[in-house]
Amino acid sequence: MKRDRPSAVVLLLLAAASACRRSAPDDASPLDVTPKVSVSPTTPLAGRPIAVRYVWTTGPRFQSLPRTYRAFVHFVSGDGAEVMNDDHAPVPPTDRWAPGQTYEYTRLVLTHRQFPGPYDVRLGLFDPDEGTRAPLQAEGVGRREYRVARFTVGQGVDERPRFGRGFFPPEASAKRPFDAMHWMGGEGTLSLRNPQADSVLFVRAWTERPAFPASPRVRVSVGDAAVERALDDSEPVVLALPVKKEALGKDEWTSIGLSSDRQFVPPAPSTRTLAVCLEGAVLVPESEVAPDLRPAHE
Repeated sequence: MKRDRPSAVVLLLLAAASACRRSAPDDASPLDVTPKVSVSPTTPLAGRPIAVRYVWTTGPRFQSLPRTYRAFVHFVSGDGAEVMNDDHAPVPPTDRWAPGQTYEYTRLVLTHRQFPGPYDVRLGLFDPDEGTRAPLQAEGVGRREYRVARFTVGQGVDERPRFGRGFFPPEASAKRPFDAMHWMGGEGTLSLRNPQADSVLFVRAWTERPAFPASPRVRVSVGDAAVERALDDSEPVVLALPVKKEALGKDEWTSIGLSSDRQFVPPAPSTRTLAVCLEGAVLVPESEVAPDLRPAHE
């Protein structure tokens, strides 16, 4: 399958501009921090969600960090392309970590529907202000990036959403070159293929958090069922909503509603009023939802 990718020049420019990708010498003593990751299910279908379990263990030599680091997480395909990411702030924040402790949490990620195959999970910690990366105790692959897990994405089915009222035309992003992103205003609707069964709706969305005076809240609804969440930073989040078969109706496609309590206007020359950017959405039959994904919607 041919993939549309940026040119080599564009990729070099992106690498130079990305804060969390600045090169750093590897001669410094590593922090006494060991990261581990597990993925469930280990063989998901393309386009379906996975539960990513993060475990950060500090050793006895760990010293308190002077500032808060963020995690960069890259899902790299067999041919070396970074297809997905899950950059985020660890929980609890790294400036509250102490020696001899283990910190664990789980985040949801939507696999890319177009690119099945083997993946490496590579991660690290970076200073969002200075752009420098921290040396860790793990299998390094260069530039203080560490391989922490491997899994395989199986061939999926075409479950692309149909975007309707309230959404602007799709856009490309230098940060996410393999995704077609859809911005919406205060409200929007999209349609997904109806599984004709009790299901769970997974939606991956984000926004430009600095554009708001306070965290916007995004609401996703199907009939009377709804889930709501504050978007506290600019990294994508995945919302999960259980939906009964009756709420999906009997048509081949079912309607999904989204709304936000806040909007913003980007700098000129743009005149659009924006709220949330949707990266993906899928309805998964309840019987096909992996056990580790269930706590997200229960």
